[in-house]
Amino acid sequence: MPRETVTIELSKLAPYQAAARLLAVITYPDSTSECEHFADAIVIWFLQQRALADHDWARVPFPIEPRLLTVHDVDGTLKRGLRILNRQRLIAAKQAAPRLDWFWQFATTGRKPQWEKVDPTGEAMIDAIDKDLKQPKRLETRGRKAKKGDVVEKSNVIRLAWTPPSRSVLHLCWALHRTIPGEDLMLGDFLSSVDARAVLGIIHAAEAASHLLCGQFEIAESEWIAVVAA
Repeated sequence: MPRETVTIELSKLAPYQAAARLLAVITYPDSTSECEHFADAIVIWFLQQRALADHDWARVPFPIEPRLLTVHDVDGTLKRGLRILNRQRLIAAKQAAPRLDWFWQFATTGRKPQWEKVDPTGEAMIDAIDKDLKQPKRLETRGRKAKKGDVVEKSNVIRLAWTPPSRSVLHLCWALHRTIPGEDLMLGDFLSSVDARAVLGIIHAAEAASHLLCGQFEIAESEWIAVVAA
C-alpha cells in the first residue's frame, strides 16, 4: 500500500487545473499546504497570462473559486516551486531513467541492452547530468547563495535530487519527464498544450512504472505516493 493516494478529478477540473494539481504533488509530496498553495499559484499565473495574451477571452465571464483571490506571493511561490521541480524532481527522473529503460527493453525484447544499468548517484551519472547543469541558464548558484570564493559542487546538487521527497514521487517524476520536450519544464508551454488525456497519460505511465522503480531503487511501498484519476 502506498503511504498516500491522491485523486485528481479530471472530470471536474479544467486541464490546466488538473495539470497544476499533478505538478504540485510532484513538487511538494511532503506538505499538503505547500502543495495546495503551489497548485493555486500555478492556476492564477496561467489565468493571468492567458488574459494578457487574449483580450477577448479576458472579457468573457469566467467561473473562479473566490479563495484564489486570497492567494498571496504568486510570483515567489512559482519561483520556489519551479526551482524544486526542475532542479530536484526532474533531475531525479534523469537519474532513474537509464536503469528503468534498461529493464524496460529487456522485458519487452528478451535481450539484455548493451548499455550498463547506471548507478543513479554514481560518477557516470554525475558526469552525464553535469553537462546539463553547465547550461548558461543554470550557472547561477542553486539554493542558498554561496559565499565568495566557495566552489559549488555539481555532485552535491545531483545527489541532493536523490532524496526521500524525490524518491516518493519518482514514478511521477519519470512519467512527467518523458512528456516534456526539453530538459526543464516550461510552465506556460506545458499548460497551454496539456489536455485531460495528457494528464491521464502521465498518471497511467507513472502507475505502470511504480513497482519496477520501487523495486530497482529499494523504495518501500509505504514511502511512495500514488496518484489516481477520477
